[in-house]
Amino acid sequence: MPDPLPVPQGRPECPDHFDAEARKEWDYACKMIEHMGVLSMADRVAVEMFVDTYTRWRLACRSVDEEGSVIEVNAQTGGKGVNPHMKIRNVLWAQLHDLLGDFGFTPVARTRLRVNGEKQEEDDPLIAMMAARSVRN
Repeated sequence: MPDPLPVPQGRPECPDHFDAEARKEWDYACKMIEHMGVLSMADRVAVEMFVDTYTRWRLACRSVDEEGSVIEVNAQTGGKGVNPHMKIRNVLWAQLHDLLGDFGFTPVARTRLRVNGEKQEEDDPLIAMMAARSVRN
């Protein structure tokens, strides 16, 4: 396997167009990624996509919480239907779920996380035990 490419270390700047809520989430996400030791300047767009998707998902969730999952869709007949924010929320959740995995923000994703090309298996006691066991058999 080739050596990993060098990446510029550091925290990327928060995008100017983010509102206060998005800036708060930017700081939180960057703090978590820094703590895992994988944040670099090259991650600006990826973190922006994560934060943008997360804040839009929260907005859709709030709309559903306030309006309900079933709303009046036809004022003349009083007909009811599914709140359109439900679909938006669900689409954003699917996108967010993928992004959570990309950043190691789920337990399963963290098991696959590699920092600067490290081989995590060597430090995992369960994998070491299983490897030792397979040698004995």
